[in-house]
Amino acid sequence: MTFQRCGQSSTRPTASSEGDDSAEKAAHAPLHDEVYMPNDTDRQEYVMNENGCIYQVESGGGRQWFYGQFGEGILDACFQILDDSHMPLANRGDAVKVCRRGSAMMNSQDDHGVLVGNWSDDYSLGTAPTFWIGSDQILLQYANQGPVSYAQCWVYARTFNTFLRCLGIPARVITNFNSAHDNTGNLITDLNFNVVRNRLELNERLTRDSFLNYHCWNEVNMSRPDLPAGHDLGGWQVVDATPQETSDGYYRCGPCSVKAIKEGMLSYQFDAPFVFAEVNSNVYYHKLNPQTGKTELLSVDTTYVGKKVVTKSVGGKNYEPMDITETYKYPEGSSKDEVTMKKAESTYKMDMQYDDEQEIPEANVEMTLETPVEQVKIGHDFQMAVVFRNLSEDTRIIRGFLVGSTVYYTNIQRAQFKQESFDVTLNPMELSRVQVVVLAQKYMPKLGCQSNLRFMVTAKSMENNQDMTAMQIVNLEGPELVFSTADMERKTDR
Repeated sequence: MTFQRCGQSSTRPTASSEGDDSAEKAAHAPLHDEVYMPNDTDRQEYVMNENGCIYQVESGGGRQWFYGQFGEGILDACFQILDDSHMPLANRGDAVKVCRRGSAMMNSQDDHGVLVGNWSDDYSLGTAPTFWIGSDQILLQYANQGPVSYAQCWVYARTFNTFLRCLGIPARVITNFNSAHDNTGNLITDLNFNVVRNRLELNERLTRDSFLNYHCWNEVNMSRPDLPAGHDLGGWQVVDATPQETSDGYYRCGPCSVKAIKEGMLSYQFDAPFVFAEVNSNVYYHKLNPQTGKTELLSVDTTYVGKKVVTKSVGGKNYEPMDITETYKYPEGSSKDEVTMKKAESTYKMDMQYDDEQEIPEANVEMTLETPVEQVKIGHDFQMAVVFRNLSEDTRIIRGFLVGSTVYYTNIQRAQFKQESFDVTLNPMELSRVQVVVLAQKYMPKLGCQSNLRFMVTAKSMENNQDMTAMQIVNLEGPELVFSTADMERKTDR
């Protein structure tokens, strides 16, 4: 593995002009460099650039981050991480092994690594994840004092990015919106509901799978000589340092070929099924039958997960997000998407854990939840709508129930702030909207350190007992901070 810290071509030194032609050709033959990136513009961005951006909302707004991979003491800190992992020197020239060991060592879950995770509201024994603005100080603190408190996914990913770029491995940070966490290993995200007072309520105890409003990981660019050459699975690879699931006994993930994920080729190492589910799993809504104790399939949402995948655009201080969703998945509902899903299913049977073997019930009424197009500013009231469309020739009476909650970015409920019941009468083929007003005075006292609101709507068509569910997340925009120094006034978004 050749360092690319100065952007030079990975070639041997030029042969002496006195040598013969064969010697000169041999001297110019490229080294076997798994991580060499021939395009200088890309190399400047993915190895040399010390600045990045955190994207936590789909609208594209982000916070700048300083990687500082060339700062004093950073290279020594990275070598110390490898030393602390007891990685043999002979393995440190293997990019795949370095990435896997680094992925495990960025978290302290099981190996006294760099960062301690904390997904609560109590950061009194360390630094809140939202307070970090760069990863250079994190690595230096680890080198001097040991594991650093605290981190969440974006801190893990950006600290790992510094580690990778410092070692000459081209790397970038990825944000996946509506990211799934498949705990059951069936490539499906299952949500289970109980029937309570004739309406559906999410059973968080029985629901083992989960969503994250967004999740950050890294991609590294390398060849994959450890995989079959015929499939050309080199290029960008997913690596993830956030401790979610174990891989070969350690909390780590990857490297996993992005191309393999897009094509549904899940039998190639490492951790392809888990990554595939993060960006392309279907959401199955189940109702627990209180008489039988078994689940009944309500509906399947094929578009919610992996709504958008972004990274920083190429070019120095160009902080606009670049949409790279198409590198992970074909357009939803396309023929190629269907082929990918079938190929993935052939490797990992998706319906192996269900009580309910029946087909998805026919929908006579469709329900969707419309949230504001423009991002809502924190502290402001806003409106949303529950939209019903009657697809039948009969009149339908709908009884609905909406629950609004503040949630962590992991989609775990913090507190409820709104409950609202409503009845709707739909004429044949009619479309109707139920307007919902959300008051700041209700949600503000319930907010934590992250400004995310979750709205869950359940409804029933009384004529045919059709159950419906819908869920949306509203990310609140922080206030604009205006400050001035001397005679210069500057503005920035928090």
